[in-house]
Amino acid sequence: MLLRECKVGILSLDYELGPDVMNGGDVAAAIVREQLYPEEIFLHTSSPSGRTRMYEMLYQHKPLGVKVHHGPMPAEYLKNAGYSEA
Repeated sequence: MLLRECKVGILSLDYELGPDVMNGGDVAAAIVREQLYPEEIFLHTSSPSGRTRMYEMLYQHKPLGVKVHHGPMPAEYLKNAGYSEA
């Protein structure tokens, strides 16, 4: 997991990552268990129940100063990060 290797400023999590792989809930649980919080977390999943589970888990255990958002990254963040839809 990238969070074990370097500091992450902004992380955007999806819940449904595909068959036979960890889901976003597994990633959120690892973040909590290992205290690998980035500075800010967005939840861009289309799964309402998955989003709620991840949000509640991450928010309940987050250190002071960490921001957890119950939704996707706003367009302004994407623009500042240099993302564009081609």
